[in-house]
Amino acid sequence: MSCALEITALTVDAGDSRQFRVKTMEVHFRKYHGLGNDYLVVDPNVHDVALTPEAIRLICDRNFGIGSDGILYGPVDTDGIRGVRIFNPDGSGAEKSGNGLRIFAKYLFESKYVAGKDKIYGK
Repeated sequence: MSCALEITALTVDAGDSRQFRVKTMEVHFRKYHGLGNDYLVVDPNVHDVALTPEAIRLICDRNFGIGSDGILYGPVDTDGIRGVRIFNPDGSGAEKSGNGLRIFAKYLFESKYVAGKDKIYGK
């Protein structure tokens, strides 16, 4: 099941508290759980969205967002190799996540991106 979330962020100008900006973005995702971790899968082929560190922090926040241990962004192809970008809940990139890769492999299989024993690479 796919879900969508509309995120609204309020930014107040530090110099003048009367000025503020509201940013709204819609994010389509699937949420998976695996061995105590929960990740959101955002597929750029379904709905491409700019995942800034600020947006990732808002999305992953367990009180004000969806809440997750991170975001798996993919599949992304680099030189013909299918991969995934892994983001920590603080917005930084992660080198690897065992549970994240297991979850992403399940997503790829369920979404018919792979069949059988195709290889998946973390980025």
